[in-house]
Amino acid sequence: MLSCIAEVEGFTVRETLTGFKWLGNITKDLQGQGKKVHFAYEEALGYMFPNVVHDKDGISAAVVFLEACSVWGSPWRKLQDLYAKYGYFETINTYWRSPHVLQTQSTFSRIRSSEHPYPTKVGHRMVLRWRDLTTCYDSATRNNIPELPCSASTQMITCWLDGSESDDGIRFTVRASGTEPKIKLYLECRSRDQNSAHKGAVEMLEWLKTGWFHDASLQIEERFASLK
Repeated sequence: MLSCIAEVEGFTVRETLTGFKWLGNITKDLQGQGKKVHFAYEEALGYMFPNVVHDKDGISAAVVFLEACSVWGSPWRKLQDLYAKYGYFETINTYWRSPHVLQTQSTFSRIRSSEHPYPTKVGHRMVLRWRDLTTCYDSATRNNIPELPCSASTQMITCWLDGSESDDGIRFTVRASGTEPKIKLYLECRSRDQNSAHKGAVEMLEWLKTGWFHDASLQIEERFASLK
């Protein structure tokens, strides 16, 4: 959602790898170039306000949020206003438990081998962009080298998919956790209304469950085992 707001309002968003060592160091680099960095965050946990500290900090985040609420009024109402202006965004974050690192590697290898140099479709949607930080490939860059750092010892694929009759497209990332026996999914669908965004996100998750992660040894997080 933030990148869509930035596109409309004319400010810049930089994507980093997961972890505040990346957010903090890139923030310092940008500040060294004379740029003003207002805010950084990790999708699942943590917010950073560089004018306070170059790391995630719950106390400063809470203070800034409360100050913002004094201007906004209801934060829920503010969120609805943002949806109305920039579109609705439905996110699904979940994971599959993988019994062994070799199973995880096999799963990602199977995904990559379905087409060369990358799958052109995921479900019924066309792939607009494919970025694989394991094989160091990005279909959107001039030389097909990702702007983000690559690592052959990790597994991480991001897909941008086209829209449907009811939504404006989907983006998702699947990656192997570096600390747990899990394959994690971060999925987002954008649409003009909440129901369509929800429908697009759920349908894509259901396809991924049967299309990419159908192996019986992979167990999805229980609350996402069955969605309506």
